Amino acid sequence: MKVQNLVISFFLVIQTLGFFVAQAATRADFAIYDPQLAFEADGVWKPEVAVLQKMLEFYQWSYEIVGFKEINSQGLIGADGKLSYKGLIMPGGYSAARRNQLNATGQKNIEQFIQAGGNYVGFCAGSYFASQNMDWAEESSDAAGISNLAQDYTAYFNLQGPNLLPGRAIGPLGWAPWKVKGKYTAATGLSSVKIDTQLDVMKRIGMPENTMLFYYGGPFFEIPAGREPQGYKVWARAVKPKNISGSDLGDGKPTIFEFNLAQGKVILFSYHPVILLAGKINGVQMHRPLEMPVVNSNPAPYTLDQVNYQSWNILHAALSEVSGREIVPMPVPK
Repeated sequence: MKVQNLVISFFLVIQTLGFFVAQAATRADFAIYDPQLAFEADGVWKPEVAVLQKMLEFYQWSYEIVGFKEINSQGLIGADGKLSYKGLIMPGGYSAARRNQLNATGQKNIEQFIQAGGNYVGFCAGSYFASQNMDWAEESSDAAGISNLAQDYTAYFNLQGPNLLPGRAIGPLGWAPWKVKGKYTAATGLSSVKIDTQLDVMKRIGMPENTMLFYYGGPFFEIPAGREPQGYKVWARAVKPKNISGSDLGDGKPTIFEFNLAQGKVILFSYHPVILLAGKINGVQMHRPLEMPVVNSNPAPYTLDQVNYQSWNILHAALSEVSGREIVPMPVPK
């Protein structure tokens, strides 16, 4: 019995050492997807990448920028079979361009990376990209011009990306139409969010039950009953403000959640939590990087700095979880 215990203990030590060696073998903590072409060519929202880099550098996460050429040819796993990164971050923008550029091999490489223990964090278009099916309402048919109606959403099966989420990503929210009578609307700004404060990760970082996050046409999600992926946990749901009339499509639906894919983890955000609105947090100043007007940017009952802190706090938790760091609240910015 003692010999058996010694053998088991020795095996556990070797296994633990192997885990740390595997962690150390990655070239960087994160790969940020950005082919570094013009926005129209690669669909990646450049201001988001710039602020994300600042955040990663501030908290001493290492990263590399990767594009479709690298993923299509080399993938995210080295020739030695070891993960090149702990996680792939897929920024916001437009998912159509990257679905066209990341070919079948590239999409399969992303799937294999996650299945082998890599992780995926997507914002807005990065979440559309991860979903098996995408529904998009380009223009509202509402006579009042204040809502997306059910018939406005079109299924884009031809834009299917990697086989990560068994469900639908549907956007934008019913009360935030993208176009009305051929003109872009202000379907951007701070959006009300309800946090599941009973989740362990939310308890650890002290997130309030209600907050606001930066929204820019992101999806709400529908997953058929009984098809919830392994480890499925909803972090937050969309909340339609009481002072906004019109469609409530998306109200109460999941907009931030995590799940497992084999050995890896996927965390999807409808929002852009890295974007800071006219505030300053931990030495990083961010003004609105938008050409379109921003509506519903009143953060009451919070200040903008509090909203910015809560945005980075929940993103910091997601990045900590997928990179193997302890999940702790961010220091309160001074």
